[in-house]
Formats: sequence, structure tokens, C-alpha cells
Amino acid sequence: MTIRHLGGLMGALGLCVLSVQAGDRQPWRNPRVFEQNRLPARAVAVPCESAELALEIARGEKPRTASKWLVSLDGTWSFKWKHAVDVEVWEKEAPIAVPGCWQLQGMYDPPNYTNTRYPIAGYVKGDPTAKPPKSFTSYYHRTPVGLYSRTFTIPADWAGRRTVVHFGGVSSAMYVRVNGKEVGYSEDSRLPAEFDLTAYLAPGENTLEVEVFKNSDGSYLEDQDFWRLSGIYRSVWLVSEQTGAAKDLVVEATLSADRKTGTLLVKDENGKTLLEKTYAEPKLWDAGEPNLYYETVAFTQDGQTDWRAVSFGFRTVEIKDAVVYVNGKRILVKGVNRHEMSPKGGYAVTEEDMKKDIAIFKKLGVNAVRTCHYPDDPLWYELCDRAGIYVCCEANVEAHGVDNFYSPAKAPYLPKNPRYHDAIVSRGVNMVKTFRNHPSIIFWSLGNESGDGPAMADEYTAMRKLDATRPIQYEGAQDSDHSDIKCPMYWSPAASERYVANNPKKPYILCEYSHAMGNSSGDFAAYWKLAEKYPSFQGGFIWDYADQAIFKTDARGTWLAYGGDFGDKPNDDNFNCNGIVDALRNFHPGAYEVQAVHGGKLEPTPAPAFAAREVPVAEGGEPSKKVFKINLWRAPTDNDRGWNMENVCAAWKEATKSQTMPEGVAADLKAVDLPDGRTLVTLTVDVPANMPPVPRVGVTFTIPADHTQVTWEGRGPHENYADRRVAADFGTYSATIGCVSGLVGTSGTIDYPADRLNPDNYSEPGEQGYRTDCRFVQFKNAAGHEITVTALNAPFGFNAWPYSQSALEKARHQWDLKADKNAITVNIDAVQMGVGGDDSWGAKPHAEHIPGAGKYVLQFVIAEKR
Repeated sequence: MTIRHLGGLMGALGLCVLSVQAGDRQPWRNPRVFEQNRLPARAVAVPCESAELALEIARGEKPRTASKWLVSLDGTWSFKWKHAVDVEVWEKEAPIAVPGCWQLQGMYDPPNYTNTRYPIAGYVKGDPTAKPPKSFTSYYHRTPVGLYSRTFTIPADWAGRRTVVHFGGVSSAMYVRVNGKEVGYSEDSRLPAEFDLTAYLAPGENTLEVEVFKNSDGSYLEDQDFWRLSGIYRSVWLVSEQTGAAKDLVVEATLSADRKTGTLLVKDENGKTLLEKTYAEPKLWDAGEPNLYYETVAFTQDGQTDWRAVSFGFRTVEIKDAVVYVNGKRILVKGVNRHEMSPKGGYAVTEEDMKKDIAIFKKLGVNAVRTCHYPDDPLWYELCDRAGIYVCCEANVEAHGVDNFYSPAKAPYLPKNPRYHDAIVSRGVNMVKTFRNHPSIIFWSLGNESGDGPAMADEYTAMRKLDATRPIQYEGAQDSDHSDIKCPMYWSPAASERYVANNPKKPYILCEYSHAMGNSSGDFAAYWKLAEKYPSFQGGFIWDYADQAIFKTDARGTWLAYGGDFGDKPNDDNFNCNGIVDALRNFHPGAYEVQAVHGGKLEPTPAPAFAAREVPVAEGGEPSKKVFKINLWRAPTDNDRGWNMENVCAAWKEATKSQTMPEGVAADLKAVDLPDGRTLVTLTVDVPANMPPVPRVGVTFTIPADHTQVTWEGRGPHENYADRRVAADFGTYSATIGCVSGLVGTSGTIDYPADRLNPDNYSEPGEQGYRTDCRFVQFKNAAGHEITVTALNAPFGFNAWPYSQSALEKARHQWDLKADKNAITVNIDAVQMGVGGDDSWGAKPHAEHIPGAGKYVLQFVIAEKR
């Protein structure tokens, strides 16, 4: 097959809109019209010239394109763009990569990140041409349109067969034309869309055009917490099929009551049985042992046989007594929410990216994934089938941006709006038809944060009619009958226990919990203690797996950007950076806590009993010439900002700055240079009951900047806090102090040295690099000069940064931080507040990890050795 992209050939073509009834708005402005001439949803179809090849493709041993009947259209296409549909001429033209998002391939409309707010107006009627506030990016970039085009030539032996074009994902709406003729229209950017091109093809070279709208009425059902990007971002291919062959293969793999006999039925789209087979003592599929089977179905026409393979597993999913069982065994859902997002490709995620994610899942003990908040690339489900990952497959329905969303009596929820009813139901139905053959999918989800209404109940009914073998969940349904699972968001361990301890009616699996934004994941083990105590508590899906930062290049270099960094308005700052791993898949320190808890460890390994050291006699000493200051503050974390710690605890910031205590607080800091050359430091702070929480109680000072080799006896090796140290064992560890640039280097990535004391990979810097339960910490330079801090009355916690705490607080990106040429800042603490993590918009750390009223005493000695 010959394929080439077009140059200026199509530039003169205007916008092509398929026919609609007089008086109706165009399909992209009409929620009641969401597809035209689109083929019915089905499982991915790959006809092959031999049974052996079909099986090799099904097993992942060869790519789909190994079949002579499937040709990829991925690659370079011609592209034209304009910022609004009513602009008469195309404003920019350039080659473009498919798959890809156009915002990340040139200077077009900018990426825009919002969490819940619609970045466009017009949701009530579903009309994106409605005028938003002037401050919005979409005021000018109201309805960006991209025109993709290329040519292809059909092989001679495809004659007499059906030719279908498959689009894996196009955001948010598209018109398809072949040779200038209208073929069809499609919305739902997260499911494959297919069109029969047979009647439109000509001998020789053919021209394919895809006109993509960034904003459409479908966008109001796609208000997920992510970057708003657009384009043809998943693979495109042509597939040739026999005209008389089944259009779809529907797999039913069932087990006898004793699970000793498996029965396979393969049916076509009309319910006709094409293959029936029984299996004695079948090996079952589950996350621990993902046993898969493969069979082929043959179709012969005009003396030619096509083979199609099916992959399947035998397993049951059932709910009994408010507990989910897979193959008769209670499961624990050690899950994450995962957006399909790449820092380079945006929505365009490669097979290599997917395999890397699954490998990380395995390292972290993650056995389940929720496809937030839309169906993923079909390849993802194949990989989960093979790897043994439970999947909650979620429909592409989120309508979070309506007014008064959190006031159900006032909110104009789209599931209550008749205009959107059929579109919502179709998204759930098409999802089930596309992915029902995958054993990894054990739950369906109606969508996310859309409120409730008739459309959600009808979506449930329609999906249940297609598939009665899997539970269906929806957080917005609460306790109603159109969610089989109680799946709340961000309920604390205490709130969760109240439900599961009081005769629960449904299994309890948090669809989102432990909000891992920045320095977070505190008290993660508290949830999993409930799983040991209550059968109905079966885990949940961490929010979320990976930061959604994307690359931006400017005069500084290339770096990871978040909301607002592209001038996008409105935006929600770094609120889409909530991962237990960063955007480049480096672990955040909280990932180690997840790994340990998923592995069954629910308490920190006890440290050896601390033996208090004799306090040196200060007699004969002199007030130290070194500068020591009381430190009662920390650079706020994302969670701290969420509960307004900066204002609630402002008195402690001012006290640290002025070294003058608030009224009623008694504090005394003494530093004495002893005759033997050591320095004795004693801090006493007495906090009365009427004061706000204390971020930390400690002493801060500086040491020479070249003392970058650090050794400590305490918890490690990675960063840990009072509420996140299950994974941090006691020992003696070493690290180095340095400052990551935050810029992509010659290796093509950002360099994070493995031995660094500070992670430096939080999207928006704040308190970081802490170590708890320490007996000593030693700093050393290349010449062998040592500075050792030794605990006297009790273990301490410490930080050491190559910049000041105030610089850390002011920084908005890692590249804002520059190493001080003269000094390293050291903090030695009696106590520091935990990091929290139940959520990032109001939840404080748990009470036992918040320093409050009481008397705090810290004593340590500093010794230098040259």
C-alpha cells in the first residue's frame, strides 16, 4: 500500500458539515447528534491470512500490522489549523505526527488545564460557540479546528472486500471525508470510531480527510481533571474484511458451579454461535495467575479464508454478603487511577509507555487500575489481560463543571438534561461492546463526577442488559440501585470504618483515595488496617498514579509544566500533579509507602530503644559564635496549601522570621561552644492550648556549601515523615546534597541522581527531604572535614538543603531553586507535622501527627573534625 501526506492540495476546501435537518444546529453543537454513519461499536477486528498469524497477534508476539489485511495510517499527515470555526481561511499549515496532539506539535491554541471548571461556555444547550468570559483562553480560541489529510492506495487483493477505517481516539469530534465525499461524523473521543469506506474508494490513490474540532457538545461530557488537548491521538488503520464475515466476535467464557469445567461460546454481533468448546479443569484467570486461552474462528468466502483469533480467560466475578469475590475468593483492590498521559505526547501514549507503567505497577504491588475517566487504548486491556491487572473500565462521562455541582438540589446535572441522555447512555453501551471480551475487566463504571439523573440509571440498565457478569459502579449514585459497589471518594479511614462496621449493604471500594499530590501519602496504612478487620472493606484506587505535567520548551530549556504555564485561563495550577510517580515515572517518596503497605506491612519496623546521652557540662563554655535560630515553620506542601496552613499557622511563620514568640508561647534557645570544641544546643518551647498547630519545633542553621556528603543513623533511605514511615526502616544511610536543575538534559530526560537526599521531583516545591528518628547526622566534604550532629535527649528529625527554607517556599518550579554557593541549610527538629493525604483541599494530617499544646525539648551537640 502506498501512503503519503498531502501538501497544499486540500487548502481550498472549506468546512464540510454533514446534512442535518433544517433548523438544527450542526452536529458538533447538538448533544442529540453524536454520530453519523459510524459503524456499531465492536471488539478490535484483525483478520489474518493464517490461523498461526492470528494467534501470534492475539498473544502479542507480533503487531496487528503483520496481517496483510490491516495497514497502519500512523505517521506524518498534512495539517491545517485555525483558531475558530468561523475563520474563513486556514491560519497555519504544517506536517503533523499521528498519533499526537496538535498543541504539543507547534504554536496553535495552548494546552489548557482545568480540574472541574468548563474552559468553555454553553453547557446547558451544548453549544461551544457560546461566549465565555474575556479572561478565558477560549474567548479567542473558541472553536479551534484542525484539518488532517493524507493519501493512500488500496492493494489490489483488497478488491471485493469491505474496507474499514479505524480511529482509536480523536478529540473531541470529527468529520471524515474520502475523495471529497462526506463519510461520517463521530464524538466520544475515548472510544474507537470506525467507518465503512468501501463505497467511497476509487482505483489508485485515495484522499482521506479528518476535520477535528477541539470543542464540541461532546466536550461537556468530557470535563475530566486533565489537560484539554486535541487531535488524532491514537492509532489509525485500514482493515480489509470479507463482506460475509461476522462484523464482531463476542466471547462468553463461563464456568460450571464447581469451576471444574469451562465453556467457551464465540458469537457474532447478532448472537449467532460461531464456536463452542468445553475445557476440563481450566486454569482460571485472576491477578495472581492470569491464565489466558486463545482460539481462532475461520471465515471462508470465494475460496479465501480469513482467520480471527480471540483471547479469553475463565473467571467469575460475584458479590455475596457485601463482598466481591473473583473465582470464589475475596479480593483486595490495590489500585491506582491512571490517566492516559505522556509528558511528550500528551494523550498519545505508546506501547512502551504502557508496558513501563505495568512494570511499575508490579514493583509497587498495584494489582488494579481504574481507567480514569474514560476507556483506554484497546492495547492497554490486552496488556492487563496478560499481566494480571484488575481493571475498572470507566465510561467517558464527566460533567463536573455545571453550576452548583456540590448542591444537588440546585445543580443542573447533565444526566438530568434530556439533550444529553442518549449520548450518555451510548458511551456506556459502546464501551461494553468494545471491551467486554477482556477478562481483566472486573468492574464497569458509568463515569465520574457528573451528578446523578435518569441518564445514569438508564446507562446502568443498558450496560447490564449487555453484560450481566460484572458489577457496575458509579460514585455519584451513592446508595441507589444503579451502583453495585459503594465507591466513595476521599472518605477518611474513620469515615470508611463507620460504613463497613455498620452492616454494609454493598462492598466498599474507594474509587479515589489517598490523594497523592506532592509530598503526600500520609497515613496510607490506616486504610489497609480496615481490610484486615472488615470483609466489606476491599481497598480502592489511589488518586493517582502519575503526575500529568507535560513538557514545555522556552529560553530556559525543556521542563515539566502544569496549569497556567502556557498562559492558559482558567487553570488549576498543579492540581493535576497527584501521582505516586512523577510524569517521567520516577518514584515520589510516597510510592515506597504504597509499595510497603501493598506488600502487607502496616506498621513501621520498631527502631532500637534510644539511650539518652549524657549532656555535656556547659561550664567553661561561651555563647556560640555560630548562628542558630528557632524554626517553627515549614515551606508549605500541596496538602498544607489545601487546608490553608499558610494563614492558619501564620503566627509560627512570623515567629520564625522575627525570632519573637507569639503571646503566651515560651521559648528558649541556648547554643554554647564547649571547651572541647563542640557546640551544645538546647531548645525549649512551651506551647499553650490556644495556639494553632505547629508545623515544626526545631533549630535551623547553616554549614559550608561543600559539605554535601551526608550520613545518618535513623529512618531511611528515602524521605519519611511522622505519618509516612512504614517503608522507612531504621539503619545507617548515606546520600548527597545537590540541586536538580528541573531541565531536560542531553539524555533526553531530567536527571534525578539516585543518591540524593532530597527528591526534587515535586511539581511545585515545598517541604521535602525529611528523615525521622535520627540518632546522628554527619556532613562531610571532599577534604574529609566532618560536621556531626548527635542527639542527646531524644531522636531528632532533620532536613538539609542547598538553599534556604524561604527559597523553597517561594519556588513554583524546580528550576526556581538554585544552590547557594556558600551554605547548606540544616534543620534539626524535635518534631514536625505529618504530611497528610486523605485529600489535598481541606484535610489536615491526622490529629496524632499534628504538634499542638505542650512542652518540647530538643538537645543536640555539634562536633567538627578536620
